[in-house]
Amino acid sequence: MTSSELHTIDENPCPPGGEGTIIVNGDAELRAARWLPEGGGKGTVILAHGRTEFIEKYYEVIGELLERGFAVFTFDWRGQGLATRELEDWQRGHIENFDHFLADLDQIFASAFFTAMPGPRYVLAHSMGGNIMMRYLRDRPELAMRAVFSAPMLRIGSGIMRQALHFVAAVAMHMGRGDAEPFAARAEDPAKQSFEENPVTSDRARFERVRATVTAYPRLGVAGLSWHWLRAAMISVQVIWQDEFIQNLKVPTLLVAAGREKLVDPAACRDFAARSPVCDAVTIEGALHEILMERDRFRRQFWALFDEFVARD
Repeated sequence: MTSSELHTIDENPCPPGGEGTIIVNGDAELRAARWLPEGGGKGTVILAHGRTEFIEKYYEVIGELLERGFAVFTFDWRGQGLATRELEDWQRGHIENFDHFLADLDQIFASAFFTAMPGPRYVLAHSMGGNIMMRYLRDRPELAMRAVFSAPMLRIGSGIMRQALHFVAAVAMHMGRGDAEPFAARAEDPAKQSFEENPVTSDRARFERVRATVTAYPRLGVAGLSWHWLRAAMISVQVIWQDEFIQNLKVPTLLVAAGREKLVDPAACRDFAARSPVCDAVTIEGALHEILMERDRFRRQFWALFDEFVARD
């Protein structure tokens, strides 16, 4: 393993005590970071980001977890942050199969950098991270005692839209256009995005903080996605709705939906919990997709739910 820098700017300071490293899985380099409070604290929270996100975006959340007495372990997904980018157009979000993410997690969680983290362990995952971590925990429930997912990517779009996307993505694959950008995708430089048009948060200060971080360190950002990514995401969504998958989930999980969701299907949390004996679902009314980057009144609701859920016997 090789040490890796954790970037900081005045508007977005890195919590004290953070360590970064590079973990290699085949030809991919994966950046991970950890914060270890003295005495081990209350255990470790594994923080898994959503699509386009990166370690530095979660400094505030990491600080809040440290204040709660948890150690924190987090990482950049392949194709995001300072992990390996597989396309020449490095800003385009890309993955050919979500199974690659699962293989990366095997390597990350087998590393000495992770195994030194104190137990018990919990998972806090957002959006795409919720989809991937649900799949990982289904096969390796020993990783964590409980999981909390913020606006998890359980369904993408309506039924008719999903069918259309499956068909068009399959055509794009057949035509050899998997690395290209879907015609409907909006590949906007994250450093130039407008707060007024953003679909993820109603908190201007937190939006501007993320934009300032990407402006200072452009390599952290992701703009747009590939047909491969879209196809892989839809397949991964199909996996988690299979009866056999749902019935074999063992880790108690809280699914927290955003009431003003614009990117994933908010009703999916309720529908999924109705079919799973280990999942609960709650909606934070009024919140947009990135609940942990939202206004304080929405974030307070989320943290109250998190605190109560992880403290259960």
